[in-house]
Amino acid sequence: MNDAAKTACTFRRARASRVTALAVAAMVLSVAAMARAQASSPKDADRLFRQGVALAKKGQYQEAERAFQASYDIDPARGTLLGLAMAEERAGNLVAAHAHYRLLLRRSLKENDPARQRQATAGLLAVEPRVARVVIVSGSTISRDASITLDGKAVDRDSLGDTIAVEPGSHEVRVTAPGFEDFTSAVSVEPRAQQRVDVSLSATKPATPAVVAPAPTPSPERVTSTHDGLRVAAYIAGGVGLIGLAGGTYAWTRANSTYSEVQDACPGNVCDPSLRDKVDQGKSQDNWAKIGFAVGIVGIATGVTLYAVSRRSSDASAAPVESSARLVFGPGSAAVSGTF
Repeated sequence: MNDAAKTACTFRRARASRVTALAVAAMVLSVAAMARAQASSPKDADRLFRQGVALAKKGQYQEAERAFQASYDIDPARGTLLGLAMAEERAGNLVAAHAHYRLLLRRSLKENDPARQRQATAGLLAVEPRVARVVIVSGSTISRDASITLDGKAVDRDSLGDTIAVEPGSHEVRVTAPGFEDFTSAVSVEPRAQQRVDVSLSATKPATPAVVAPAPTPSPERVTSTHDGLRVAAYIAGGVGLIGLAGGTYAWTRANSTYSEVQDACPGNVCDPSLRDKVDQGKSQDNWAKIGFAVGIVGIATGVTLYAVSRRSSDASAAPVESSARLVFGPGSAAVSGTF
């Protein structure tokens, strides 16, 4: 047999060996799967459940726990979950019992089982006063992709606001969410006490790029001219005018309100002498309104005039002229005087 024939024969034998190995592996996996299916059949779940009931009746609650747990692992029925929680409660494993009563309540609400809801609620009411508890709450909505843990164990978002049974001592709550700073809070819970943990997430601050300040550029020297002084006086006069109008409007509004009150209290224009002060108050408010309107009109008119003059002064090619302006106020009047 030449070398080529030997090589071909060796290749065929290796290929046949691989096919045989694959067939054997598939057969082993199939047998294992069948064995698991047989071991996890509903009959086994029912047998383990009845075994747990029998053990609980004998007062062997820890053994009943294991039987109920094995049954629930095969078939997570609500009745089996109730039996597990009750066995844990009687065995003194209150933290686990509280967790399973809470799970039963959530499932019963979701699956519309009123009878199990009542049983789960009764179990929680019986267990809660006997365990330490933590309540995790958040003032803002926590995103679905957030991670919530209590002592490193995941906490379902649906458990926010619910009491979670814990062993007495120190515990750590940690919340992480994309776009937010990590939140961590350590609490110490006394036996049969409750601690509230308020989760507050702060948005992650974006990195601030370094800003290089531009080199300062020399500013041209400002030349004070006549129109600058006029324009400043125009702004001042206009501001005083606006303040006067605002004050006059307020006083006018108050005067109208006082007048309405007096009218309501004086039917037929006949007023009680005790309302004399109210009448005088209304007159005073009316006078202040007139003064405010007068100051406002004069101030705004003066401001407009000075601004127009400053514009003409800035455009003129003649030599600048010294200017000054001042506002003069008097009883019920206002005016502007100066040289332009």
